[in-house]
Amino acid sequence: MNNVYQIQPASCGPLGTADYIQITIGSFNLLDTWCTVNYTLIDSVNKKNVAQGWKRLEGTDYANWGQDNTYVKTWLFTQLGLSDPS
Repeated sequence: MNNVYQIQPASCGPLGTADYIQITIGSFNLLDTWCTVNYTLIDSVNKKNVAQGWKRLEGTDYANWGQDNTYVKTWLFTQLGLSDPS
C-alpha cells in the first residue's frame, strides 16, 4: 500500500498545514503479528512535507486488517486525529 489521501486541513505548527497524507505499509509476511505504517503529512499549497513518522499496527488491529487497506487508513486517521475532508 502506497497511497495519498486528502485530509481535513491539519496544522503542523510553524511547518505548515497538511492537507494530504501519504501512507505506506512496511514489509511483513503472513506469520507476522504486526507491521509498521509509515506516513507523511503534505502541505500541497507550499508543496512540502510538514511531518512524518510511523505507527505500529499490532494485536487486534493487525488481525482486523484482513485484505482491505481501508482499515489501515481508518486506523491511522484515528491514531493521528485526522479526518476525511467534508
